Amino acid sequence: MSRSQNWFVLFTFCAALLLIGTALLLRLSAGALFVVQLVLLLVGAALFMAGFVNFAMGRGRMFFFAGFLAFVVGEVVLLLGGRSVEVVAPFLLVALVGFFASMPPASRSMKPVMASVSDEPHSMVFDSPMPKPVEEVKTTLVKSKTNSSAKVKTAQYSPGKYVASKQSNQYHEPKCDWALKISEGRRVWFKDKEEAWEQGYKAHSCVSTK
Repeated sequence: MSRSQNWFVLFTFCAALLLIGTALLLRLSAGALFVVQLVLLLVGAALFMAGFVNFAMGRGRMFFFAGFLAFVVGEVVLLLGGRSVEVVAPFLLVALVGFFASMPPASRSMKPVMASVSDEPHSMVFDSPMPKPVEEVKTTLVKSKTNSSAKVKTAQYSPGKYVASKQSNQYHEPKCDWALKISEGRRVWFKDKEEAWEQGYKAHSCVSTK
């Protein structure tokens, strides 16, 4: 069985024990204890039924959680109301097991929403959009004063056939929306794909495969 099915079996088992046991104890109760147990039985049955119906859709866990919580509170009230510890303890133990087992994992609400960053790592370091397209940049060649033998990302060619950011690992066609956002100080130009590949850059999805 899958992990989800294992949880469902555990929740069902605990819920059945609580409902059946509470129903049997109603015959031995009277007065306020009878009322408390009757309300607990009805509320628990409604929440557990909602859990059964919605479990396949992924929302049943919270109903089970609410049902077990109701039984935990109810059993504590019965204990304070005079019910013997020998009778309440087994039900309270089962309710606590179901309560902690059905507790929604806190990590689900803290999942990072950074999945797209790996696809566009350079998108986090762009400056404000350029006021003019890359095609209008002056055709002045700017050579960097670095060691010619080292393949670093500081070499600039202005303009070229492809452009990238110094702080990324992808190159673009000049008409690409991402290319238009690269500030002038961070542009790296390449005359062809081979030159970009040799310097450690890979093609963005905007680059034609022809």
